[in-house]
Amino acid sequence: DTTACSGTSIAGTVATTGTQMDLGNVTLTADSTIATGGGDLNINGTVDGTFYLILNAGVGNLVVTGAMGSLNPVASLTATGTTISVQAVTTTGSQIYNGALTLNGDITTTNSAITFNNAVTLGASIQITAGTSTITFNSTMTGGANNLTLTANGIDLLGGANSFTGTGTITLQPSTDGTSIGIAGAAGVSGEQAFEAAI
Repeated sequence: DTTACSGTSIAGTVATTGTQMDLGNVTLTADSTIATGGGDLNINGTVDGTFYLILNAGVGNLVVTGAMGSLNPVASLTATGTTISVQAVTTTGSQIYNGALTLNGDITTTNSAITFNNAVTLGASIQITAGTSTITFNSTMTGGANNLTLTANGIDLLGGANSFTGTGTITLQPSTDGTSIGIAGAAGVSGEQAFEAAI
């Protein structure tokens, strides 16, 4: 079974029990949770609204085909699914991704943490920006030929040796001038320049 809506204003919780949910453009009018209880969750459009958002497909797959927060940044986002695919996402608060994630657009917060708890694949060249906060990769990152720019005062790459793969370029740069970047436990060098290397 499938639950489908072409365009939706959401306030609070919208949930199904194992049923696929297909939504169009979503406007948040209050803090909201959209959950399927294990069915696929497809948002075939944009998401806007200055409120907290939880997207939970459980063991299902989560796909958002439009930008999130491009007109009115979402307050924060927690996204969960076996696989997750998103376009550009802009929030004022934190972003947390629980599931194998494909990034097809830039990820931006206003000085708030960004956490990737599972494998990340780049679908394009991507900029991830957390300002004065921290970007954390807890698993692998596969870049292909795409470039990756990480901008944050804290960058944690915790997936282990050789967890970043690809033929593009990775750029690590602090948000605040003079902030030290340490590589592999080194003390780092302060200054305005970024650290750039092949993935």
